[in-house]
Amino acid sequence: MRFFILILFAGIVMNAGGQECKVLLPSIDSVYTGDCRRGLAHGDGEAWGVDHYAGHFKKGLPNGNGRYVWRNGDVYDGEWSNGNREGYGRFLPALGKGACEGTWRKNRFLPPIAADDWIYPYVVKQTVNIEKVNVRKTADEGSEVRIRIFRNSVPTQVFELEMISGSGDAQQNLDYLVFMYVSFPFAARLEYKLPDKGGAQLMECLIDFVITEEGEWEVCIYH
Repeated sequence: MRFFILILFAGIVMNAGGQECKVLLPSIDSVYTGDCRRGLAHGDGEAWGVDHYAGHFKKGLPNGNGRYVWRNGDVYDGEWSNGNREGYGRFLPALGKGACEGTWRKNRFLPPIAADDWIYPYVVKQTVNIEKVNVRKTADEGSEVRIRIFRNSVPTQVFELEMISGSGDAQQNLDYLVFMYVSFPFAARLEYKLPDKGGAQLMECLIDFVITEEGEWEVCIYH
């Protein structure tokens, strides 16, 4: 008869062969049980910490399909990539308000493109602490959306930038931002911070927009 001893502690699983298995997401790194490869959670598994996750792992992080439960009772059930909610998923808050289902990028929910949005080539759906937005098409062919941010009509740098989109590769250059190789309709959300007019503190800025018509576009944001 063979005996196997499983020891669980501090994000590590050890079996009789001495194999260690770590979870790299701090909120669930206390206890892990499941598949392992090269010392990391890899494959199907379950992990506990202040929160709980059950599903697929890759190189120590939630990746693929899985269910995550926060300590306050909120639940996300859906797709993951490198420890982030990424792809299709459903979020159910413990208090019952704010449930959403659809596409996620970098832990942020992308609002669906409404039927009314298709009437126009583009729609600016929401802005926060932004004075004016100009959107123009620069070429009939292409798949690039370039974004410029101005302060007092002068290009400006921003802080704590997050670029979230339904498709494409996001890049930050010296004087502009760009989404490359996008698919249309294209939905994007930018969050960043700028010093307020007094310069005493940073203010949070946000823009949500949708472009439905193919081509190359430029979005100019004015503060």
